Amino acid sequence: MTASDTQVHSLFAMAVHGSADDQGWGQAKKLTDNDGNTTWVTAAHVLRWRVPRLCVLASCNSPITTPDGIELGGFPLALMLRGATTVIGGLYNISDKDTSDIMIAFWRYLANGENPLSALRHAKLDYFDYNPGHRHNWPDYWAGLIAYGAANT
Repeated sequence: MTASDTQVHSLFAMAVHGSADDQGWGQAKKLTDNDGNTTWVTAAHVLRWRVPRLCVLASCNSPITTPDGIELGGFPLALMLRGATTVIGGLYNISDKDTSDIMIAFWRYLANGENPLSALRHAKLDYFDYNPGHRHNWPDYWAGLIAYGAANT
């Protein structure tokens, strides 16, 4: 193994807006620079990246199936093909505030040593403590953030 083969970072995180398409490979994440210029990164771009075992996509539209259950490509699959063992991402359109509320708690639990799946579960439970009506009335706010892959990363 050479120095170029080692991974410097232990996780990859994106907190951006996302868009969807029917096949998944056109799923895109919106990156905006300080000057307001926008670049869309697609799942197909990810196939050229080297990624760590844990990847967190705090953004909308990162599913691996269509609404009718057909398998598709997408960011989670592309990340796993490039080396990720756990990918956390959003399935639906979720508000920035609700995503932020859940992800702040997620990062806190992760920093305290919980594995990513447990950290996400506890973050969602915290969310219900502050938003009890959302459990039944607004599942897209919390159910859309899911984890693919292994529990221990």
